[in-house]
Amino acid sequence: MPIYIVGARRTEKGHQSLKEFSSVMERATKIREANGGKLIGAYATFGRFDFVVIAEYPSGTAMQRAMTTMLAEGLFTIEVSEAMPMSEFVDMLKEDESQR
Repeated sequence: MPIYIVGARRTEKGHQSLKEFSSVMERATKIREANGGKLIGAYATFGRFDFVVIAEYPSGTAMQRAMTTMLAEGLFTIEVSEAMPMSEFVDMLKEDESQR
């Protein structure tokens, strides 16, 4: 399954609902699971993002559906990147080298 790195920043509304954060995370879990997603890791961070989530989804469409549903609540803005395990990246480079 494709892996996605999601960087999230709280909006003003998200800052106001910080006391309800555990219920927000429960809803996010339900949305992710309803779209076939699997949590790999989640971290509270300092800097550019307030939170970073690493998750697998069966497809880009499933990931988009989950993110769109979560964004509709207006609590976060997000930046999503698709990730490739380093071993797959190195194998891809080796394949490219052998084809030259």
